Amino acid sequence: MRIALLGGSFDPVHFGHLMIADAAVTRLGYDAVVFVPAAVSPHKKDARPASPDDRLAMLNAAVLGDRRFLVDDCELRRKGVSFTIDTIEDLEERYRPEGRIGLIIGEDLVAGFSTWRRVDELVARVDIVLATRPGGQVPDFAYPHTKLENAPMDISSTSARALIAEGSSWRYLVPASSRRIIEERGLYGCLSRKDDALESLSDAVERFAFESLSPSRYLHSRGVAQLAGELCARFGMDARKGYLAGIAHDVCKEMSSDRIIALAVLDGAPLSSVERDKPALLHARAAANFLESRFGCRDESVLNAIRHHTFGECGMDDLSKAVYIADKIEPSRKSVSSNLRDKIRRAPLGELFAATLEDTIRYLRERGKLVSERTELLMAECRETGNESRRIAR
Repeated sequence: MRIALLGGSFDPVHFGHLMIADAAVTRLGYDAVVFVPAAVSPHKKDARPASPDDRLAMLNAAVLGDRRFLVDDCELRRKGVSFTIDTIEDLEERYRPEGRIGLIIGEDLVAGFSTWRRVDELVARVDIVLATRPGGQVPDFAYPHTKLENAPMDISSTSARALIAEGSSWRYLVPASSRRIIEERGLYGCLSRKDDALESLSDAVERFAFESLSPSRYLHSRGVAQLAGELCARFGMDARKGYLAGIAHDVCKEMSSDRIIALAVLDGAPLSSVERDKPALLHARAAANFLESRFGCRDESVLNAIRHHTFGECGMDDLSKAVYIADKIEPSRKSVSSNLRDKIRRAPLGELFAATLEDTIRYLRERGKLVSERTELLMAECRETGNESRRIAR
């Protein structure tokens, strides 16, 4: 196997690193690039990096799923200042590569390369690969080398850390998997999502939804999650719960009938004859049970919001109403009346819920579809509640 070495602090790893590694494989024919995070770089002795465990975790997450990229922690285990010649000797011994190891360095390191430890021996043992870095004139490089001709990206770990600390726009400088580690561990002053169990659960469910649903169904689910979260925030509820219920509400929608039934009966409730004839109607029950059994969700308000989003249920709480509304009128829905969309920003929750329910019944009847008894009873409850409110107001 022909390998190339890409070393650095990776504090944090970013897309510029990955683009260089990808170019080494695709343009120069290496079978793999070995990322080696430094314990202490001899070129950055004054830097204050994230912990070795954090940097290693971010790097492992960044290359997950790409078998062309390897991570080796030899310098972290060695500790102290890392010298490239020592790492090359170590990799040669353990990997036994075909031919000489490719040593990838950035143009920013050219000026000081002659001062590297045992530089003449290093040059004799490796094939130097010079990666293009954005900006500035590059000094002449006297050592034999190959130009990588990579597409330079104007990203640096230093600028990424600064942007994170400022709370500026940084999230698309690093791979999403590494970004989650930064957020969850509060690295570089990022405190937005540290130790947030609900956010982590939503992330896991959303990844499942993305991977298992068709693109249009996922688009709908994300629209429901976004609108449910906004409604919850507007009406004094936990927006995270609204988002979680919204992103999970249709995760079983495209499963087989047998799978939907098997999940639906986990709650112990019997199946009606209509549900047996049309198992797709059980997808809400199935999704609530799936969220509990697969992802460990124990929040009854979230589970009920998912369970009742199809037909509704008398006595629904405010979270269930918010998710029901979001499911019926999120932006990708084509048949929602303009009048109902106008109410989203101004109507009280009860009024918006009743209007949504009425619009749903209208839609079903216009198309000759059956309106369930539960939905009819819920509409009657809404009307009675509305009449009672008007009597009190008088």
